Amino acid sequence: MKTTIPVFSPTMQEFSDFEKYVENIENLSKGFGMVKVIPPQNWCARKKGYNLINPAISHPIKQVVTGLAGKYQVVLLSQKSMSYKSFKQYAIKREIKESIPIEDIERMVNYT
Repeated sequence: MKTTIPVFSPTMQEFSDFEKYVENIENLSKGFGMVKVIPPQNWCARKKGYNLINPAISHPIKQVVTGLAGKYQVVLLSQKSMSYKSFKQYAIKREIKESIPIEDIERMVNYT
């Protein structure tokens, strides 16, 4: 069993075509499951930022959890395709706005 992961430190030239670079290291890292890539020192992730990115999420997953007293069921439901911005708006709308006090949580839990 392999216990350490391969570490790669590409040059700026190698890193300029990231897809090609990944294809090359895939052959060198078979059987590991993951690798560590240390980008060149003068590499910049995105000069334009990330605000203009709006990829499609082809199969967003909705997680429904039900249960009580330590027994829970999780159902994963595939949703229709949506843009990242739509998904983000949906996620923000679904966030819990107020936290539940610990005393209320303890009352809800059955410690038997």
